[in-house]
Amino acid sequence: MSESLIDARITPEGHLNVLSKIEVEKLLDSSASNSALFHLFRSCSLA
Repeated sequence: MSESLIDARITPEGHLNVLSKIEVEKLLDSSASNSALFHLFRSCSLA
């Protein structure tokens, strides 16, 4: 059985392709409540 390589790019559509200024500020906020938000964003962006 031969293996095949798939080259794909997954990109967001519509409103998900750009973060709003408020969303960026929330991610940059180092408070404990937003720390989980940062880690979630990082995990999703690296997926």
